Amino acid sequence: MSDSAVTSWPIVAAVTPTKPELCADFNSFLSDSRNEGYLDLLSRHFVAGDEKVKIPVTDVAPSDNVLRVGVIGANQPWGSLRNEEWVGLEIEMMKRYCASRHLSMDIKPYNFNGLLSALQSGLVDIAVAAICDTPERRKNMLLSDPYAASPTVIMAINQAKAETH
Repeated sequence: MSDSAVTSWPIVAAVTPTKPELCADFNSFLSDSRNEGYLDLLSRHFVAGDEKVKIPVTDVAPSDNVLRVGVIGANQPWGSLRNEEWVGLEIEMMKRYCASRHLSMDIKPYNFNGLLSALQSGLVDIAVAAICDTPERRKNMLLSDPYAASPTVIMAINQAKAETH
């Protein structure tokens, strides 16, 4: 395997193209959360599965200002519905964002293709679903700064070297 390349992609939130101010504000939130160690805490708890790491409870108070958050319904450890409650790294991150901005959070579940269509048509304001930052997506939507790296890796064998052995 020493002749293979290992790649992972940054995970970002996608924002509807009509809301650049939301993307900028979310990036500010991510920067603060990274500096405070909150994103690392979430990653250790949800991605690494360290149950000793306790996530602070974040209550999102009702507000007339609602953020429509698109998610994929069964996407552990990022977000999933368990016992009629949304849980996961991205769910906790969005709860904290909404609480810090005095927004109510309206979670809208979709399949992945439906989620990206809902985002592009403005049915959701922001989508969090382990979305990888790609040049093609940057053409169609606003993408936040990365808040995690994909735990999935792609390995490709160097074909030229494989054929010589």
